[in-house]
Amino acid sequence: MGSLADIGVLVVMLICGGVPFIILCKLMIMGKTGLALTLIAILGAALMISMYASTRPMGIDPLSAIIAGLVFLTPAMAGGLAGMVLGWLIYRRRQRL
Repeated sequence: MGSLADIGVLVVMLICGGVPFIILCKLMIMGKTGLALTLIAILGAALMISMYASTRPMGIDPLSAIIAGLVFLTPAMAGGLAGMVLGWLIYRRRQRL
């Protein structure tokens, strides 16, 4: 059984993935594809910056960059992409009916 810190990390990752999922799904359903793509691009850029900062001396602590990338940004990116796909599928289905 995991400790309380392990459960806390999982809860934070679930929140970081769930919030972009809901926001980007609603944006895609409303037809605001440009704004949704902008938000996912910002998340992707932040993820790449944190991964780049973990290998190069940039003034950012490498351990903090890895933690930010794996705990916050990766679940947000996955949740955002899943929300965009679901919102796009719902939008397409509503347009056909």
